[in-house]
Amino acid sequence: MKIRSLFLAALLIGATATMNAQNEGIQPSDSQLDKEEATIILRANERLGFESGSARITESSHESLDALAVLLGNHPTFQLRLEGHTDNVGNRDKNLKLSTDRANAVKAFLVSRGVAEARIQAQGFGSTKPVGENETEEGRRRNRRVEMGIAE
Repeated sequence: MKIRSLFLAALLIGATATMNAQNEGIQPSDSQLDKEEATIILRANERLGFESGSARITESSHESLDALAVLLGNHPTFQLRLEGHTDNVGNRDKNLKLSTDRANAVKAFLVSRGVAEARIQAQGFGSTKPVGENETEEGRRRNRRVEMGIAE
């Protein structure tokens, strides 16, 4: 299975990615996303927000997630991988549940927009895969995320 992830989208438009491409064996030559499609994935990731301490997606996230749903509708062979993450503040088990709930909330949103549930895989990792330092507010903010990856 070839992966087209946020990492590849970032390569196409020169942005910084949050996914670790080496863990996925991703190579730039795997990408068949055009610049506009890559931008849709990046925007959905960058603009995704949740109400504090919950899995409720903020209203400001809807437009970019709607665009992602259209992209997935235009590419019926694409599969979406959602990975929820949290910072390390609070109870570990609650953070794992919150990260899973947030990934599943994105999945439910996309399904409500017509994307087949079977095409979306959602998983939570809690605070086990930080991308920032949990000792600073900025680092904790970066760790609270849902990463998105496209697979075919």
